[in-house]
Amino acid sequence: MKRLCYFVNSDWYFDLHWTERAIAARDAGYEIHIISHFIGEEIIKKFKTLGFICHNVSLVAQSFNMFVFFRAFLNARKIIKEINPDLLHCITLKPCLIGGVSARRSNSPVVISFVGLGRIFLYNTVPMRILRALTVLVYKYIAGNKRGVFVFEHDKDRRKISRLVGIDYHKTIVIEGAGINPDIYKFS
Repeated sequence: MKRLCYFVNSDWYFDLHWTERAIAARDAGYEIHIISHFIGEEIIKKFKTLGFICHNVSLVAQSFNMFVFFRAFLNARKIIKEINPDLLHCITLKPCLIGGVSARRSNSPVVISFVGLGRIFLYNTVPMRILRALTVLVYKYIAGNKRGVFVFEHDKDRRKISRLVGIDYHKTIVIEGAGINPDIYKFS
């Protein structure tokens, strides 16, 4: 059975926005793995009921602590190697950086999903400019993975990141939105 591994900052975010996609992939024959910071047992129980395999990584979305990030980086890379997914789908900034580097090093297929650019690309303070420069360097490295694809919710984000990182435009996709089911949520 092929393995699809999602890597995302927060369990609640995945539950809210990505569960239906994971169910569709499961129904298409994939074994689903989710690497995330699981806060409580409720979501883990739900995912296990759906047949998903959960892996906890202490990744704090809003933290700038490099020691915490480095520990999460090492832990997540170990988990990714153990899973050895046929496709790694990284969602949100830190998982994209960690998973993207891991996939580049092993020349593995990876989807890097930008669900917005976040504070690093929004604010212009000195610390944010330093983090932005480091982030862009890492994305340049990740973009060298010939088996990687970059997915954006908005063309404006795609243009900005493509310009900063130098991503081949043909390795990018815009999905125009957050994947809301229009059969449930009607435009008004």
